[in-house]
Amino acid sequence: MSEEIEYPVVTLCGSVRLGKEIWDTISQDLTLEGHTIFTVNVWGQYDFLHSAEGKEVKQRLDEIHKKKIKLSDQVMVLHRNLYLGDSTRSEMAYAEKLGKPILFIDVDNWFSAKCAELRRDSA
Repeated sequence: MSEEIEYPVVTLCGSVRLGKEIWDTISQDLTLEGHTIFTVNVWGQYDFLHSAEGKEVKQRLDEIHKKKIKLSDQVMVLHRNLYLGDSTRSEMAYAEKLGKPILFIDVDNWFSAKCAELRRDSA
């Protein structure tokens, strides 16, 4: 019988204002490194979710994201210049309450490191 490999389960948190491309790229990189990733699954709805009409939907999505945190081994918070919105701070507080480790990823440093890695590999 083969030994089962453990892949850490990680929930990505942070501002969706960073953009889907950034989230997707980091999620892909972490997946290729052997992580199981929970991430944001709803894009292009910021204005609606922050309106009176979208309030209930946003609350439901926040609850779903907290469920992802509960199922995770750790949380990674994507940020730029340490900007953390209300939802992200709430998710971090929830993760802390559950005793989940929290790692902060500055997206600009992430991409700078990836570019340097690519330059090194092509030299």
